[in-house]
Amino acid sequence: MYARKNNRYRLNAPVVFFWKDEGNAQHAGTGRTRDIGLGGAFVFTKICPPLEAPLHLEVVLPTVYIEVRPLKVEGDGQVIRVEPGVPGGGFAAAIRHFSLRAGQEPPFENGFLTSDEPGN
Repeated sequence: MYARKNNRYRLNAPVVFFWKDEGNAQHAGTGRTRDIGLGGAFVFTKICPPLEAPLHLEVVLPTVYIEVRPLKVEGDGQVIRVEPGVPGGGFAAAIRHFSLRAGQEPPFENGFLTSDEPGN
């Protein structure tokens, strides 16, 4: 079992994540963070990657002022727990490293990417 080494902070923000299956086909999903910290995140989503899958995730941090560009947190890690099929289902990921950069708000509706985006 995975023991958490870092604090987690409640954050309800849009997230896009990507993983490859055993056949090396790329998949994408969207959702919202429940919490995030230096060591990982929990993502509420309709689509869960498989347990132990390596993944890349991108979280768009909310802005306070309209004229400020949003910040995007990106990270690479591995799925350590999956909780699909229940209200509020999702997955937990251990993240090896995060990076922060200026980004753009993706087109989200009700916490998920709009239907013309990958992952839906």
